Amino acid sequence: MKPEVEVETENLVGKYFRSANETNKVEWQGAVIAEPHSGWYLVQLFEWGSGEPKEQRLVPIEKMIGWSFYPDMDAMMSGSKRSPALDSEIRAAHPSPRTLASRL
Repeated sequence: MKPEVEVETENLVGKYFRSANETNKVEWQGAVIAEPHSGWYLVQLFEWGSGEPKEQRLVPIEKMIGWSFYPDMDAMMSGSKRSPALDSEIRAAHPSPRTLASRL
């Protein structure tokens, strides 16, 4: 008899992320802001230079496999190669993303 294993899944909404290409160069940074349909996530991308919101994209979970996820902006920025002054400006400009439930 196999023992029952309880698997806990974590919600990606509210997480910050960085994505990289095949050469491990970071392409996107942003926050997951909604899951409008199972397996599809709406992400808010941030500009590299200013940290300002750039655009939103709808992304399937399969495209997110290699992304690095962080619980908050501070954790994402701690791995940053940019200046601490710029990182603090970005943190101030981007409070934690709200979920769809918090907007209703």
